[in-house]
Amino acid sequence: MRRGVLLAMRAVVVRLPGRRIPSGVAYRVPVPFQGERLDRIIPLRYGPRFEVRDIRDLIQRVIFLNGTWERRESEFVLERLRAGQTFVDVGANVGYYTLIASHAVGPSGRVLAIEPVAENVGHLKANLALNGFTNVDVVPVAATAAEGEARFADRSTTGQTGWGGLDEMGESVVPGRPLDDMLDELGIDRVDMLKIDVEGGEPDVLAGATRLLRSDSFVGPILMEFNADRLSVRGARPDDLLRLIESFGFVDRTPIELKRSELLETRVFEKPQ
Repeated sequence: MRRGVLLAMRAVVVRLPGRRIPSGVAYRVPVPFQGERLDRIIPLRYGPRFEVRDIRDLIQRVIFLNGTWERRESEFVLERLRAGQTFVDVGANVGYYTLIASHAVGPSGRVLAIEPVAENVGHLKANLALNGFTNVDVVPVAATAAEGEARFADRSTTGQTGWGGLDEMGESVVPGRPLDDMLDELGIDRVDMLKIDVEGGEPDVLAGATRLLRSDSFVGPILMEFNADRLSVRGARPDDLLRLIESFGFVDRTPIELKRSELLETRVFEKPQ
């Protein structure tokens, strides 16, 4: 019965002009599921298909209703990526950005997806297999400043997969590796776009990517989310993160459209050319 109601709701949404429910509205949609799986294949607006498993999860709920997640950020990624390029997805979650980037760069391009939560990694790999994508390397670790184990909060108390991050009080222990080391090991000597969404762990990612960030060949863009609440848990502020990224020669080039995002602040950084 509940599944039928959800499918009926989606059938209405896809017929709406513009076919979009704002993420803030979707976040508040009552979802009375108690662990019941949905297991529904949804065609994304940008080409690939996506398996929605848990409708309680905000990311999957918005994808289920809209066929997209973070529409403005998605459109920015797809406007800038070209066939044959390399996209690095730090905090890949269940694979939404990995999928649209893999589709955009094509067989001659490459995607590196970094995600430490085992459940998310399994879902991500299933989505890749669903689409037959073979240009993606999935690395199941947290991107950290140094190699070693790290405490990690898997998800929020409401089951949101996208809220997990490095946390000294986290319930899990995950392997951590610097991004520079992962790129070297995989033979990736050029990155065309870097996306970082790690809920407060951004300073750690940047500290482990100094060779990439200082390289003359990497000018961006860097698409990075600023989550003030999660940064504060780790003793940092958005201004600290801004100064850190600027110390590598990047400047804020955030398009006005992204500054209107509904849930969290996303910024774009590039080196002046």
